[in-house]
Amino acid sequence: MDKTTDEKIYITGHLNPDTDSVCAAVAYAELKRARDGGCYTACRAGELSPETKWVLERFGIEEPPLLEDVSPQISDVDLAEVPGIGPGATVREAWESMKEADVQVLPVLGRRRRLLGIIILRDIAIASMDNMDTMVLSKAKTTFANIASTLEGRVVCGDPQSSMEEGHIVVGAGDHNAIREKVRKGDLCILSNRTVSQMAAIESGASCLVVCLSADIQEDIIEYAKENGCVIISTPFDTYRAANYINQSIPVRQYMLSQGVQLMHLSTRIEDALAVMKKAPFISFPVLDGDDGYCGMISRRALMNHRRKKLILVDHNEFDQAV
Repeated sequence: MDKTTDEKIYITGHLNPDTDSVCAAVAYAELKRARDGGCYTACRAGELSPETKWVLERFGIEEPPLLEDVSPQISDVDLAEVPGIGPGATVREAWESMKEADVQVLPVLGRRRRLLGIIILRDIAIASMDNMDTMVLSKAKTTFANIASTLEGRVVCGDPQSSMEEGHIVVGAGDHNAIREKVRKGDLCILSNRTVSQMAAIESGASCLVVCLSADIQEDIIEYAKENGCVIISTPFDTYRAANYINQSIPVRQYMLSQGVQLMHLSTRIEDALAVMKKAPFISFPVLDGDDGYCGMISRRALMNHRRKKLILVDHNEFDQAV
């Protein structure tokens, strides 16, 4: 019968190990791997003596790793492979990622998978509902590329990577005279295909025009926008949808939680992790590896289904003499 298993099984001698204790663990682990297959790992339950180090070196055997604690750790639990999102991604992209992964918490990652913070479903709801603040795009320094992406449109002219630095969101309702009264320097103006209204908004100092229903934009308007440093975005959305969706173009860094995030490591004991989770307002937590790189998410439910470490004791070892 095939007894091969991928589950790690630790083999160790007693505390304050002497040479025969360490060698017994090494030899028995080798025997089990050869006879049964599987992941048998020899360990030691304390520091090695000079004699033991000499013996291992003499026969070309690597020092067994130190096993200080056999309490279940997060490394004994299957992590949820939730993909991270960058700080410059849009709130809408975060929402789409949450739906696809069926989660309520997303890690926000920087270079080399460094954890910058988390964004929670609640924060996305706030961003979507907080549409009364007409300066929210400029406060968040939102790029025009983000706005175009959220509105499923394209940047017709201007630098997509530049950002809205000042001004309000203005819906260009009414005639061109009304637009001249409403639009101020730096504003983003959502309007239709009326050339005279587009011209009025540019003349008033708008930093961006959002032209709805993929309307044709005349070349003279495009040239005038370039001369005045005004970005033009074309979107297939109507004015109502554009006005309702545009707040979702805000980068997630504006809403992410970066302070007070409870960090878990693969080496964190499950008992300690559960104690932290009981006090937290959310149910999923990012887990970091030994190099502090993000490696997955852990939930309270997953911790309840953890695997206990398997241990084989050798060399007249008893449980109270073990780790």
